[in-house]
Amino acid sequence: MAKTIVVYGATMAGVAAAAKAAKNAPSATIHLIVPDPVDYNGNGCCLGAIGTVGGQNFFDIGWKDVLARTYYTNGSFKWWCGQMGQHYNVDAMSDLLKRDLTKAEYGGRIKIHYAYDITGIGWESSHITEVRLKRIFRDTDGTVKWDEKADTLTIAGDVFIDASESGRLTRMSNFGGTVGRYDWPASLLDSDERGSNGKARQQVATLMFKVKNFDRFKADDDELTAGDKDNNGVYSATGGTRAYKTNTKILNLYN
Repeated sequence: MAKTIVVYGATMAGVAAAAKAAKNAPSATIHLIVPDPVDYNGNGCCLGAIGTVGGQNFFDIGWKDVLARTYYTNGSFKWWCGQMGQHYNVDAMSDLLKRDLTKAEYGGRIKIHYAYDITGIGWESSHITEVRLKRIFRDTDGTVKWDEKADTLTIAGDVFIDASESGRLTRMSNFGGTVGRYDWPASLLDSDERGSNGKARQQVATLMFKVKNFDRFKADDDELTAGDKDNNGVYSATGGTRAYKTNTKILNLYN
């Protein structure tokens, strides 16, 4: 019996899940839900979530050997990084993700639903049976809103995967797990993070800044690694480890 697999979230993890599902379950139909206010027809920068639509155009991955360009990361991420580089153009990356989902070998079995989000779920015997979706759009002031004129789209499925950044599907299903570092033992936490009233324990995030009038030729090579220049003449670079660990002003400001 053919299965229906529903993937919520067009993150790179979501795109990878949809592609691998199509490859490994050749009779299945896969629905990929894109909960970002992108073009309804999937034009422009639409797939990749924060890694494209959100503008974070940098693979923050671990290297086994920088000179040999070998990673600890494998699978789809290794493929995309190898194709686009650690710093990349978001439109080009989004196009690559779309090409990977529309390969002829998948026979059109991956259905992409652009600019939809979940309004509710169907539930039976402790498992999800369907998701109810509605169109979303970005208002002139930047607020993401429901398209109240659009009809609700209901997708029934056998397998549901939450690959989103928000965890919306997981939270709607009353999942009893934890997020961030809430399941870490106290011995691994800072003292002000311990206990029920401690500070939030979100996982460490990569911070990105756009800096003007920066002379990259005067930067310390040990502290900053320059990347490529994009079509707009903007260079990418990584670094900041030493400043984060040793600069007293930064330590006092952000810790």
